[in-house]
Amino acid sequence: MKITILPRSYFEERMEGGEIRSLLINHKIISIQSSSGWDSVPPFHEEVRSLPNLLCITLDDYFAIPDDEDEKKLVALFSYEIADQIMRFVDDGKMPIIIHCTAGISRSGAIGSVLNRYYNSILANNKEDYDAFFLLNSKIMPNPNIVRAFSEFLDIDSVM
Repeated sequence: MKITILPRSYFEERMEGGEIRSLLINHKIISIQSSSGWDSVPPFHEEVRSLPNLLCITLDDYFAIPDDEDEKKLVALFSYEIADQIMRFVDDGKMPIIIHCTAGISRSGAIGSVLNRYYNSILANNKEDYDAFFLLNSKIMPNPNIVRAFSEFLDIDSVM
C-alpha cells in the first residue's frame, strides 16, 4: 500500500480547484485536525467532507499524556475508537493513502508509520512500498504515544 504524508498547506493550496476531488477518486485521505485553534476545521469544503474516501479525525499532538483529568478532557488523545475508525476506513489496504496533519510530521507520521508496518511488512511482504514510505516521507518524526497506542490496538510490536 502506498502511503504519503503531507502538510495541511498542500490541501489548502488546492481547495479551490478540482484537484482534491480527483485525488479522492484514486486515494483515501485521512485528515487530522487539532481539537482547538486555527487547524481544528478540515481544509476541505463542506461538500467534500462527506465523500467516502475522506476520513476527518480530531487528534492533538501530545508527547506526554496529561496527568490531570481536567487536562485530559481538553485534548483529543489517540484512542481505540480512532484506531478502529482508521482501520475500517483503510479497509483492505489496496487503495493508496494520503495522511495529513498541520505540519505533516508527527501525528500523520505516526499513523502512516504504523499503517506502513502493518500493511506492507506484516500482512504483505511488500518491501518496495515499505521502503518507499520512508524515502517519500523522510521528514516525519512520529509521535511515540500515537505509535505505541495504535500498535497496541493492532497487536503488533511498536518498533519502527
